[in-house]
Amino acid sequence: MKLTLEVPIEEAEKKLDYTHQTLFLGSCFSEHIFKKLTYFEFECMSNPMGIMFHPFSIENFLKLVYVNHEFTEADVFEHQGIFKCFGAHSKLTSLQSEDLVNTLNQAVQNTFNWLKKTDFVWISLGTAYVYRHKELNKYVANCHQLPNQLFTKELASVEAIHTSLVRLVSYLRSMQPKIKIGFTVSPVRHSKDGIVQNTLSKAHLHTALHQLLSNDKAVVYFPAYEIFQDELRDYRFYASDLVHPNNLGIEYVWNKFKSNFINESCFALMHKIDRWNKGNLHKSQFTQTKAHQKFLLYQEKLKAEIASKKSLLKQTGEG
Repeated sequence: MKLTLEVPIEEAEKKLDYTHQTLFLGSCFSEHIFKKLTYFEFECMSNPMGIMFHPFSIENFLKLVYVNHEFTEADVFEHQGIFKCFGAHSKLTSLQSEDLVNTLNQAVQNTFNWLKKTDFVWISLGTAYVYRHKELNKYVANCHQLPNQLFTKELASVEAIHTSLVRLVSYLRSMQPKIKIGFTVSPVRHSKDGIVQNTLSKAHLHTALHQLLSNDKAVVYFPAYEIFQDELRDYRFYASDLVHPNNLGIEYVWNKFKSNFINESCFALMHKIDRWNKGNLHKSQFTQTKAHQKFLLYQEKLKAEIASKKSLLKQTGEG
């Protein structure tokens, strides 16, 4: 008996392996896949300027990287004794303006250098709602808990989002012509916008994104949003806030991603890394016993095997 509709996923022609580098940008859902890949020791970078929910913010960041923008103290502001930047997430803050400027410039430079060697970039779109700073007359990546009256909230049109996506793809290919670009729409519900408004927001993202996909066959799509809506149509796959996916939901979607976008030649090594990671979490009450010493030797041997296998795969280019 079939109890759920399975979302079809187009298998990637070129799949990720241990010879590749990957960049993740966008909403917090991209962080979940990034953490899974780093757990399995793939070479990844995620959101150097922090989580970004809107296509305009991602586009603006990539433009800064493309032009090798150099931040100055004019790009940051002080609020309640803390220096912040409208183009970055609140995790990039500092008590000193100079320190924040240096952090922002380092993020731009690190991303530029990483993109020169990046094989894949995955972008997760979170919302079509965007905030414009009234006085500065520009969109912001983060409002940094400033008073609401400083901003206007707008629902970006499908046309504006599509134009933004085209531009950000262009920036990526200008920096790395051979890069493979993938998109997903985050299944996270932006309930603070309102349930109906969240549906409208996701619809704008989907429509604009699928316009891009229909015109650019080299761009791929991973249906994370659709998997949660159709295959995981149950709140047991969400955290207690009923908004964010929980570990069970993330694990389910991760396995879908793994099956379709990671080379099977990596699976055996990933299994070994998983065994080592789980063993490394083990805390023994009696560390002097022969059994524990044997376990430590096994862990050392396993780690050496992992390092040797990764080195061999990179030398041969076989995954």
